[in-house]
Amino acid sequence: MPFALLAICAEFFGSLRLILGWLSRVAAIGIAVDMAVAVIKVHIPFSFFMN
Repeated sequence: MPFALLAICAEFFGSLRLILGWLSRVAAIGIAVDMAVAVIKVHIPFSFFMN
């Protein structure tokens, strides 16, 4: 559950920061890490195309 909250915060506040241009590099890194974790935890075990 705590990791889900971190993912929600990274995507929500990260997107706001990217839109506003405030600490955009930090926000981009947070979103990139969030997406990398999604690839590792979901897409690698089940494949990218669910075959």
